[in-house]
Amino acid sequence: MSLLVVDVSQHNGNINWPSVARNVDAAIIRVGYRGYGAAGTLSVDAKFKTNIEAALRAKIPVGVYWCSQALSDAEAKQEAEYVAGLLKPYDI
Repeated sequence: MSLLVVDVSQHNGNINWPSVARNVDAAIIRVGYRGYGAAGTLSVDAKFKTNIEAALRAKIPVGVYWCSQALSDAEAKQEAEYVAGLLKPYDI
């Protein structure tokens, strides 16, 4: 069995989710990423909230991903906790 799943982020611009819903089985949405350099700032994808809420309204099964740049166990844990907090409002 194969499924058609789209991977989306801010780089895809504005998405017509009702149209997408008619053509895919699920969506994987980028939550965010850790920036480069010494600061390693945790950043939410600029379209995360818009994309996840619109996909869920369109009744598309949703998964998420985080682009990790963790350089230690502590950073990986920080990223995981950050993502978990961002996902709390959503039933996925």
